[in-house]
Amino acid sequence: MNPRASFIGHPSALSDLVGRIDEAAAEVAIDCEADSFHHYEEKLCLLQLTFATGGEPADFVIDPLAAGIDLRPLLQVLGRKRLFLHAGDNDLRMLGLRWEFSATEIFDTLIAAQYLGESELGLSALLERHFGVVLDKSLQRADWARRPLTAAMIEYAARDTHYLAELVAILEARLRETGRFEWHRQACARLAGSRPQQKPEDPESWRVKGSSDLDDSERAILRTVWRWREDEARARDQAPFRVAGNDVLLRLARVARQSGSAADALTAARIRASGASLRALGAALEMGLSMPEEQWPGPPPRNRPTRLSGAQEARFEKLRTARDQVAGKLAIDPGLLASRSALERISALAAPSTDELISTGGLLPWQAEMLTGG
Repeated sequence: MNPRASFIGHPSALSDLVGRIDEAAAEVAIDCEADSFHHYEEKLCLLQLTFATGGEPADFVIDPLAAGIDLRPLLQVLGRKRLFLHAGDNDLRMLGLRWEFSATEIFDTLIAAQYLGESELGLSALLERHFGVVLDKSLQRADWARRPLTAAMIEYAARDTHYLAELVAILEARLRETGRFEWHRQACARLAGSRPQQKPEDPESWRVKGSSDLDDSERAILRTVWRWREDEARARDQAPFRVAGNDVLLRLARVARQSGSAADALTAARIRASGASLRALGAALEMGLSMPEEQWPGPPPRNRPTRLSGAQEARFEKLRTARDQVAGKLAIDPGLLASRSALERISALAAPSTDELISTGGLLPWQAEMLTGG
């Protein structure tokens, strides 16, 4: 079945939809489409909703970029509903950062699939397994900021929420049958209650994969051409990798240093850019080539592993063994029970209580109980 979605791109239509949800919908499936794959600054491009009306799912695709669209009244209503999402952490982060949205109750089908030991966790795999529905992936990398949207793009976006309520019913029943519903409830409550924060700018972001193989003089050039790429990407409103891939930046740094020539590096890189962009890149290469040695960046700072005492190491190994054994019996990934960093924090405690496992280890109550055999 191909879901027929109602496209909401006018304030009056959105206002009507808000009223319908407020009055008649207790549960709403939700998904977001952003544009970070194509553009420099990520923005919300579509908000998809599905809720039952007349016993059938009704799909809506909302255009947050349309003139006069204000999502705040809608999000206020959605914050009072039970929401269905798949891998909802990024959607909640985006809505929280931009509109300070917070959910009251959520059901995340990804977390449910993890707790049930599903081998494939993607929404496409789950829908194919449980409903025989094969999602079209042809628009997976579409530019959702593009306007006007095609009918195919709208229908594609609607499919991400169309089947979620049915999937929730199946997974929730299995969680209850296996005694894991409370686990899921705790995990979803923590996710819903988290408040996203803007990540501070990382001064070491220029250290792309492969930069550790360069010497200090080459890293000096890499840093200047990486900054050129950031400036270009911002000016063009493109994802940085679309301006130049990391492999191109590394090649620029190596060739420029080996030849001592910015022109040779530009020839080797074969970057497609305007005259002004190429001149700016040449200037960045020259800056890196002429940088004095005392300003060259050294190798990346190493994150020193937590040093455990002999007693703490013994406790860590005992905890890890217990965790792996419990996870094996439950047929779930051991990391779902407790991460390595959590075990290291807990190992600092001689005989941790359940409360200390939660406060110090950051574990959920069900995880702490499993580790203590409760």
